[in-house]
Amino acid sequence: MIVMKFGGTSVEDAKAIDRVASIVEGRLAQKPVVVVSAMAKVTDTLLTMAKSAGAGERKTALKLCRSLQERHYNTASELLGTARFTEFHSDLGSDFETLDELLRGISAVGEITPRTTDHVAAFGEMLSSKIVAAAFAARGLNGAHIDSRDVLVTDSAYMQAVPQYEETNTRLQQKVQPLLNDGQVPVMGGFIAANRAGITTTIGRGGSPVSGSLDDSSFIQKMNQVLAHPFKVGFADAMHAVFWLGGGILVIGLVILVFLPELPLRTQSGMQARASEEAAAAAAG
Repeated sequence: MIVMKFGGTSVEDAKAIDRVASIVEGRLAQKPVVVVSAMAKVTDTLLTMAKSAGAGERKTALKLCRSLQERHYNTASELLGTARFTEFHSDLGSDFETLDELLRGISAVGEITPRTTDHVAAFGEMLSSKIVAAAFAARGLNGAHIDSRDVLVTDSAYMQAVPQYEETNTRLQQKVQPLLNDGQVPVMGGFIAANRAGITTTIGRGGSPVSGSLDDSSFIQKMNQVLAHPFKVGFADAMHAVFWLGGGILVIGLVILVFLPELPLRTQSGMQARASEEAAAAAAG
């Protein structure tokens, strides 16, 4: 099994998702689990509309929501074709109806909390992972969508939740492993999860506490060995690449030093050199 992670620009539109499908198709023998981000700039837009709704700017929030809906519909339609998109349309429509109602509720209350922010922000990965899974299925890759909130368990620190590894490992074994055994390609969103009560959380963006914890690779030792294997292999390959790159730079530097012509160093300042030139010119005159 390998874990293949694709960021926002990798799933930003139909062409990008089509490239992802081609990449994954080439790794089917390794039983890939695909993790995707929201489409490029979508999470930022979701956070903006949540903030707007919290400030009572309902029209602004709903307008942004409609623009995202149109973008996701267009992408799915281009990927799936008319027949498949007709079947898929209602699923996306239901998600956007839920988002619309959520924004109206936030606007009515006139307040946005970290918990509600997570709920809004999660729609990006929910939508992109559904579209990618459907695109895989349309291309014969046997894609199977998994809602990350069903398998990734965190604490309740909204907007910066910390994964609970043992519980997450158990759920991954229950939900993901059977799909792999059945020859399917699980597709799930990154960034989103749920606490033990099933309430949506996000694991933080940029310099969150989770990002800091991941700087310490000891977290891999807490994971199930099957799930940890791709990370260990990836880290090992990355270190080899670093050493080879560093060695190459040293060799290039040595070659440059050997063949670079020696440059004489001037022992006078610019003013002293000018004075000497003027004196020599005066003596010659």
